[in-house]
Amino acid sequence: MKKNILLIALGLLCLSACTKSEENNGNKVETAQTELPEDFMQFYRTFHSDSLFQINHISFPLEGLPSYADPEELNGQNYYWSKQDWVFQKSIDFEFSDFERVLVPLNEIMVKETILHRKRALAMERKFAKFGKEWTLIYYAGLNTYTVDK
Repeated sequence: MKKNILLIALGLLCLSACTKSEENNGNKVETAQTELPEDFMQFYRTFHSDSLFQINHISFPLEGLPSYADPEELNGQNYYWSKQDWVFQKSIDFEFSDFERVLVPLNEIMVKETILHRKRALAMERKFAKFGKEWTLIYYAGLNTYTVDK
């Protein structure tokens, strides 16, 4: 219950953040009221290189969406990834892949990541939050189609 209240509060803070785009090492990084937290990228690298570290830095059951989610199958229900079904996520070489990464530091303790396919309308989304001194994955939507609002 306490964790859910914290997540709701973090979500409200996210909604109020204003963003701007800039380039950082070939990746688009959108900054909000704060810069990307200094310790986040070290966490991010370790998260993608150490499977035990990764599994220990995910808030299970993890809210999100399965890849290629069918809204009719979900029937308005929330989806949760389980620890048993989790597949280790490796890093992507954004320079040589068909994907680009957008990191949005929503505030000092929350970062939203969107990974977009450069040629197709596909994207993944992850949200990380810092609890104490540790970063944790708190949301993951697998590869799904998206539309751009005009």
